[in-house]
Amino acid sequence: MSTEIVPFHVGMLPAAAELLSRRHARDRAMMPLLPARFEQPRMAQAAVREVWSKPHTSGMAAFRDGRLAGYLLGQAKFETHRGRHVWIPLPGYALGEGEPAALYAELYAAAGPVWLRLGAFDHYVMMPTEDREGLDAWFTLSFGKEQAHAIMSLTGPLPERVAVSGVVIRRATEADRDAFVGNMSPILRRHMTGPPVWAAALPENVGPMREGFAEMLTDESARAWIAEVEGSADDPDRMLGYVLLYPASPSDDNLTVSVSERTVLLEVAATRPEARGRGIGRALAAAGLADAAALGYRVCITDWRTTNIEANRFWPRLGFHPAVYRLVRKVDSRITWATF
Repeated sequence: MSTEIVPFHVGMLPAAAELLSRRHARDRAMMPLLPARFEQPRMAQAAVREVWSKPHTSGMAAFRDGRLAGYLLGQAKFETHRGRHVWIPLPGYALGEGEPAALYAELYAAAGPVWLRLGAFDHYVMMPTEDREGLDAWFTLSFGKEQAHAIMSLTGPLPERVAVSGVVIRRATEADRDAFVGNMSPILRRHMTGPPVWAAALPENVGPMREGFAEMLTDESARAWIAEVEGSADDPDRMLGYVLLYPASPSDDNLTVSVSERTVLLEVAATRPEARGRGIGRALAAAGLADAAALGYRVCITDWRTTNIEANRFWPRLGFHPAVYRLVRKVDSRITWATF
């Protein structure tokens, strides 16, 4: 059966939505905590349309016997953090039921030249963790895991809240701002620059990061928890770690955030290197998750670099289940001239 690969256009949105809604139903069968609404073609179409409407988005569609068999959409982005790159979100692709995952390779091969002409050599794709055949297809294309996006139910048993000797776990207040910004903001940044993550911390981002930490303690929607040495209220170095949670913002194209089952985002957490191994991180997370459950949140999401060895062990042990991987491929930019 022959396959025709053609550029994607707006008229294909309804058919693409049908493929996405069925794919999401298959994903939910393996990961029930994913939101159900995207199984509806109407909501799936809103998701694909949101992706397609973004600037510098292009893609390809595969047809068999006049029927849409699959599609792939990517947005070229130009920014300081990742440079010129292409982003393929969860609603940016789907295959028909029974279609071989190898069809992703054909779609990618057809879509890629446009992205390379834009100078976008780094390619990112979000993939459900339980789609083993789909993951294998992207791995065959030289993509690798970079980030894990995970989900936890807050309606079942939560991590046990344990006491840590000599340590107090409490909600942070605006009065903690100076110590919080000065002592807590560098922890994760410095950890991520170390082995084997080696994620560059650009100097121009340090100022905005510190400002973000200051805003956490004045944002009414944020819930920041800190661990500190007991009886050291006046010591500027008293803080040992923190965890921060926000309400997760639903959007048409975010296939991981529930609307009816309220979702909270565990945005960031870290413990000082010298204080690790005492259960402080677990105590902080347990306090934050119990608080979120008491506020009526039913699902929590978080994410981490898969090269972050400590995080890759800690969060699954706590009860988070990876639902989506961010994959990345970095194409050799010399392909633009080394074409002899």
